[in-house]
Amino acid sequence: DRVILDFLHARVATALTAVFEVITVSGSASVLVPAVFVATVALWYRKHRREAILLTASALTGAGLVYIVKRLVGRARPELWPSEWYSGSSFPSGHTLAVAATATAGALVLIRLWPAARRWAISVAFLWTVLVALSRLVLGVHWPTDVLAAACIGAAIPLVLSLGFAFSRS
Repeated sequence: DRVILDFLHARVATALTAVFEVITVSGSASVLVPAVFVATVALWYRKHRREAILLTASALTGAGLVYIVKRLVGRARPELWPSEWYSGSSFPSGHTLAVAATATAGALVLIRLWPAARRWAISVAFLWTVLVALSRLVLGVHWPTDVLAAACIGAAIPLVLSLGFAFSRS
């Protein structure tokens, strides 16, 4: 964990830190909550009820898991260089988990509604998750294992939920 953080800190230019600060905000509740709300309302209005439920359930499940796991694990954040960004438990990365859950759910919704968008939807979901995870490392507020586990858990949430929806249709 430490070797990776030291490597990133030594090689990412200070000018890029501002870019990663913006990227990290894209994984915050102040961005994700309104985005999920608007998308859910639009899907519901267009009578895509299962898709609206999948998106909302994924986001809420992700938020709940972050809260529970952070309380249970209580891992300290890295303190390898000055960082005024965040306090509280480090594991898992809430930003990364929330983006992975939301982006994966969004990709599943797009694939269901527009099968031809499959590659694009998966690519965007993957890229957004990777960028937010990387931003958390560059800012020095998480260990690499925090973001890796969060990305895996976050992506798994909508996949598992969508399986449940598929079985409930039978």
